[in-house]
Amino acid sequence: MNTSGNKPLQPFIILFLAVGLLIILSATDRYFISYHKDLKHLNLFAGVIKEVQKKATIVKKATADKAFKDTLKFIVVQRAIDSLTITDYAKSPSKGMAHFFEALKNIKTKKKVRIAWFGDSMVEGDLITQDLRYFLQKRFGGSGVGIVPITSVTAGFRQTVQHTFSENWSNKNLLDPMSADEMLGITGFVFKPQLIASIDTSRLDDKNLSWVKYKGSRQKGLDKFYKARLFYGQTEKSNVVNVDINNGNKRNVILDGKKLVNAIDVGTEENFKEVKFTFLNQNKLPVYAVSLETDTGVIVDNLSFRGNSGLPLTKIPQAILKGFDEENNYDLIILQYGMNAVSPTAKDYYWYQRGLDKMVKHIQQSFPNATILFVGVPDKGYKQDGQYITNPGVPFVVEAEKQVAEENGIAFWNLFDAMGGFNSMVKWAEADTALANKDYTHFNFRGASKVAGMLYKELDKEYKDYLKASAGIKSYSTN
Repeated sequence: MNTSGNKPLQPFIILFLAVGLLIILSATDRYFISYHKDLKHLNLFAGVIKEVQKKATIVKKATADKAFKDTLKFIVVQRAIDSLTITDYAKSPSKGMAHFFEALKNIKTKKKVRIAWFGDSMVEGDLITQDLRYFLQKRFGGSGVGIVPITSVTAGFRQTVQHTFSENWSNKNLLDPMSADEMLGITGFVFKPQLIASIDTSRLDDKNLSWVKYKGSRQKGLDKFYKARLFYGQTEKSNVVNVDINNGNKRNVILDGKKLVNAIDVGTEENFKEVKFTFLNQNKLPVYAVSLETDTGVIVDNLSFRGNSGLPLTKIPQAILKGFDEENNYDLIILQYGMNAVSPTAKDYYWYQRGLDKMVKHIQQSFPNATILFVGVPDKGYKQDGQYITNPGVPFVVEAEKQVAEENGIAFWNLFDAMGGFNSMVKWAEADTALANKDYTHFNFRGASKVAGMLYKELDKEYKDYLKASAGIKSYSTN
């Protein structure tokens, strides 16, 4: 067969020449277009260029996103190194510290932000909470000390309210056995006023009636009240309480609430310096507490209970805690425990971790809309060979608390590290200006104020970071 006339490369040569010609035209047709406006520019690679630009934009955005995520990761790592940092283990912003910060951010429209601090003897007498409250109210507004129990072993010690009461109250608390028809209030107590045979409103005899009185403190800004709220439980039959404002403005109020947690609001059009509740009870009535507050700003409730490891909080029924939450709309719950679980000989705290896990879940279910922050156990002294050192059980308790916080997705502040770690309580107690008592366990007023200052500083720093981050997200989303 004669194949000498075949030219297999000819089609490729023609295609190459055609493409070359188109390239030349694409590059030079602008000269002709300048003289002939009806001609259009031939952009041979328009589709390719557009696709390349599109991919370049995607790569650029992915690179920016990666850089942003890397920066966030770096910040998280660096903040974890900082011993003052609150570590937030929340799995979503709606459950973490961001939720609380959002409430602070919107306080002008929200009107009130409420915090409850459940703790042990470290905060009894309003220690730590009184200073934290002061800082927050100075920054965001508000007045009043929040919830105060009906009777208290620290009434004479507390400086933020003058609190007196009759001696004929009976009560049950977290450490007492409870009958089926008894329910503790949010303070860990339920109070019962003395019953009387008949009501004589013309003669209120303090010796035969149960009463409680709250008077403004001598501290600046706490010398007057704006609103008082009495919390009481369910009653089958009506009872009467006499409310006396400023030792003269008296009126009787019927207590016939049918809910597990009921509240009556007491106040006048103007502020007042004292309020007294005298109970004219002919029927059983559970009384829980009185709150001294305002309708705006930050309110901080001190819910301390001496000797509490935190585990007995599960004895307060969820229905009661939810009832208080419905009345007060809590934004932040602070849990502070551990001192009463520390032992110099125990090395296995699984029992405590398991109990804390149950307690935290109990609180989460009772306050479903609140942020929860666990403040870890502080350093605690232990005398060994005539010298005080850190109790060997403290690091184990810290680790147990941290694990519970992480597993339940709540925030954690390591107070042990924040105050200096090992032997810090010894240093605080033996400093020239002592910050702790010589029991090497409890802070004094100065030490408590310092702890409050450290916590507020961290909250303030993270709140500012939150505002910057939320402003950045808003700016990014609008671009």
